[in-house]
Amino acid sequence: MSATSSPDEPPDAPPAERHVTICIDPGHPSENGAGAVAADGLHEVEANWQVALALRDELTKRGAKVVMTKASRDEKVTNRRRAEIANAAGAALCLRLHCDANHGQGHTVYYPQQPGRAQGHEGPPREVREASARAADTLADALKAGLGDELVANGVKTDRETAIGRRQGALTGSVFSLVPVVTVEMVDLTHAADVRWMHAADNRRQMASALADGAMQFAQGSR
Repeated sequence: MSATSSPDEPPDAPPAERHVTICIDPGHPSENGAGAVAADGLHEVEANWQVALALRDELTKRGAKVVMTKASRDEKVTNRRRAEIANAAGAALCLRLHCDANHGQGHTVYYPQQPGRAQGHEGPPREVREASARAADTLADALKAGLGDELVANGVKTDRETAIGRRQGALTGSVFSLVPVVTVEMVDLTHAADVRWMHAADNRRQMASALADGAMQFAQGSR
């Protein structure tokens, strides 16, 4: 299993932004499959990966250290291992990127409100859940501010409002997390307008910039 980090911290990074570590987790492929596919052939794994690369570059420019949970688009990594990579890095935030496929529309931020149980393990701890709730609020606000009316803003929901969360109490990537963790469903691949939006490179960079705003605001303790 490999994981990669961003280049060394830029020498001109603002002092307030140095030494912040953000873990980016581009969703899929995992034990849950390769992800959704839109009617026009856009693969979730590709959308997740492209936004993750743009987000990595944006956070690095802002002076953050970035840890990625996988080294290539199609590298298969279990959700438990993804959490372990963020834990080992001591990340200020683990930001999990996905695209929904539930006949909805727009972006939604999920966090673990209560502990779940997976593979004989219960988690995350209360302090992680509480910090994750704050991170989710920060990310949702940043997405709404950064994207405006371009996508529907669904705000914050809990892991229990996902299919896996209903079964386990929390998503597997949350159960094993020892750092604040949120899952962002960036668009819904069953909605044609969302899919068209995600195809545009400028839009993916705009998504990455909004995510970086929220991640840095939370990591720097501005909320």
